[in-house]
Amino acid sequence: MLGKIGLVHRMGGVKTSSGSGSELISPEMETINRPSFLPPPRKHKLKAIRSLRMVAILAASSIPYIATATQSNRLPLGRYCGELLSNGIMAEAQTTFGPSVTDGKISGSYVFFEEGQTVTGLLAEPSDDGDGSDLTRNLVWQDRYGHGNLVITFTSDFSEFQGYWSDGGKASFPWNGMRCEPTIS
Repeated sequence: MLGKIGLVHRMGGVKTSSGSGSELISPEMETINRPSFLPPPRKHKLKAIRSLRMVAILAASSIPYIATATQSNRLPLGRYCGELLSNGIMAEAQTTFGPSVTDGKISGSYVFFEEGQTVTGLLAEPSDDGDGSDLTRNLVWQDRYGHGNLVITFTSDFSEFQGYWSDGGKASFPWNGMRCEPTIS
C-alpha cells in the first residue's frame, strides 16, 4: 500500500520514483503520495493542536469540580450512611451535612427507619471556632421525639464519623456514618 516515495530535490522540487521511472514534481503541488497509513503532515499537526486545545478546555472546565471535591474533603459536607441506636435497635440512618458551612458551624438533616416508619430530623451546631475544620463537633438534634445533643468525631479526611447522641439524660447512644451516595427512601 505504498504510493510514490518522494525525495527532496536541490531545486525545491521533489523527485519521485515508482518502479520503472522517476519524475520531478514541482514545489507548488500540495501533496506527495505517501504511505496510506500516514496522515498528511499538515492535518497531523492540526489534529495535535486540536487535541491539545481540547485537553486545555477540559482541564479548565473541570477546575470548579476539583475545587469542590477538595473543599468537601476538608469539611464535613455531604451525605453519610450509617446507623443510630433508636428504641433499643440499631437503625439504618442517613445523615446529611450542608449544603454549606456558615461561620464554621455545620447544619444538616437526618432520616432513619424505626418500626416501619420514617423518622426525619434536623441538626445544628450552636457554636464553633469559625474555621469549620474541627474534627469533633457538638450538635443539637431535633425530631418528632424531641431534641438533644449529638457529639460526633470525623476522621481527618471527613470520610466518616463516630458519635453519640443523648436526650439530655446521662445515657448516650451510638450514631455513625460513612460518606455515601444512595438515599434512604
